Amino acid sequence: MSDELNMSSVTADPAPETAGKRAAPEEKPPKTPGKRAGLIIGIAAAVLVLAYAGCCVAANALYSHTAFPNTSVLGMDMSGLSAQEAEQRWTEQGSALLDGMAIRLTRDGQEIGSTTLSDLGVTVLPVYVSKAAGCDVQDRGWGSDVTAFLRGGWRFIESWFRAVDVTPQLDVDEAKLTAACEQLSDTVGCTVTDGGYRLAEGEGLYITKPQDGEKLDAAALRAELAQRFESRDLSAAARSVECVFAARTAAPMDVQALHDEIAGTMAAAICDKSTGKPTRSRVGVQFDVETVQKQLDAAQPGEEFLADAQVQFPPAATEELEQAMFRDVIGTCTTTCAGPWGRRQNIKLASAAINGRIYNPGEEFWYNATVGQRTEARGFQPAAAYSGGKTVTSIGGGICQVSSTMYNAVLRAELEVVERSNHGLTVGYVPLGADATVAEGGVDFRFRNNLDAPIYIEAYTYGGQIYVNIYGHETRASNRSVEFTSVTDKTIKPGDDVITKDDTQPEGWQEVTQSAHDGYVASFYKKIYVDGSLQDTVWINTSYYSASPRYITVGTKKESSDDNSDQKEEADNTSGDKKNE
Repeated sequence: MSDELNMSSVTADPAPETAGKRAAPEEKPPKTPGKRAGLIIGIAAAVLVLAYAGCCVAANALYSHTAFPNTSVLGMDMSGLSAQEAEQRWTEQGSALLDGMAIRLTRDGQEIGSTTLSDLGVTVLPVYVSKAAGCDVQDRGWGSDVTAFLRGGWRFIESWFRAVDVTPQLDVDEAKLTAACEQLSDTVGCTVTDGGYRLAEGEGLYITKPQDGEKLDAAALRAELAQRFESRDLSAAARSVECVFAARTAAPMDVQALHDEIAGTMAAAICDKSTGKPTRSRVGVQFDVETVQKQLDAAQPGEEFLADAQVQFPPAATEELEQAMFRDVIGTCTTTCAGPWGRRQNIKLASAAINGRIYNPGEEFWYNATVGQRTEARGFQPAAAYSGGKTVTSIGGGICQVSSTMYNAVLRAELEVVERSNHGLTVGYVPLGADATVAEGGVDFRFRNNLDAPIYIEAYTYGGQIYVNIYGHETRASNRSVEFTSVTDKTIKPGDDVITKDDTQPEGWQEVTQSAHDGYVASFYKKIYVDGSLQDTVWINTSYYSASPRYITVGTKKESSDDNSDQKEEADNTSGDKKNE
């Protein structure tokens, strides 16, 4: 029964058209498309991960201590540079770059002026540049080693497609920024004219009549710039600043107050000898208050006019004198110091008395007064000196060599010689005409500082030499030079020997106490050269040196008869003795 039911159920199904034919084998179900896509994506992801890992490895291997490609700081290329190289490049080029970055000042969108980052007190330290460029992995602030490793790869890839320009930390000189903004307030778009004055050398006193107007708000400008510098925004848009203006009342001009302030006699800057620093100079100004007030009343607002005043400028201002004072050697001379110890000691003392002396414009140097009395109490020694055409021993002998050395330094400085005399007899340490003798209480050597700046005298002895240097402010042309030459005009031969008798010495004895010396007439000249070519020859002096005969002392003591007999007897005894020998 069950079998029949089964059969009937089977036969109940419609027979297929292929009935009676051999059945085809059953087909396998097709693979799912989603699985294939997942496999491809997985492979691609693996490749990408491996590629990115490779980029990370390359980035950390190649750029751990250098900036990535396409990296710049404020437009300066830092690609591939180490921290040291980046800092060096900035040191060499950074200032010029900042100077070239203009800050535009506008009003209603129209440019009215400009300034530079440098003028505003903005600087960038080289170390800030290397850090901003990321020249070292430690400068990048990427966190842990793993994070830095992964981010390095991304930055490496990014550098292939995009240039990166960064702004480093900015240092701002607050005082300079404030001063710059105040200056811009006075110049950019300003219609205010403050009352004031100025002194123009060669012209006189100028006075400006005040005029009210409007002025750039310096405080607002400073605040705006400070905010932008703090945010490191130096983009082109950020370098354009819209300015704020406000009405301002001009500073007044009070003629009487001006007179009280500037009226007075001229005072030149000179060297304070106690400090070695220049004193304050002063421009001499004289004017009548009522007269100048009438000029001011008649002027237009904002007008500058030349006041009816007498103005005298000093030959050197304090600042100019401080810069120029004792800067240059304007005259120098060296001579050889010889002779016994006493003479050299005198020269040393005289040099020390002169050394360190300062002479302001118009002041005179007096040798005798400067060196002072030549006494043994002050350390001066007896030494040879000239007197009355003869060589004698005198306290302080030899110090004429110091005055002569100084004379030659003064000539080379082209200072004004006031008093100079030659020796009576020739000397060996300078040419004819180049000496300058002195005598305590008598002949002196003097010169005047005829320059516009003070001079400083340096005098000392060292290594058997006397050195005199004169320091001042060199104003002569560098292509100009001078030299000095001595010309012998006449030679005078000495006369007969001068014999002095000495009755304490026997006849036939003699001693030469002074050798003979020729006399001379000599002229001394200064030759002036420009670019090595002789331009002029200037006579300096004509000196007259006396001839000196030979001085001889001879014995005049005559022998008596008793003396002769005694001498004869002594001779005989001596002869006898010899014979006895």
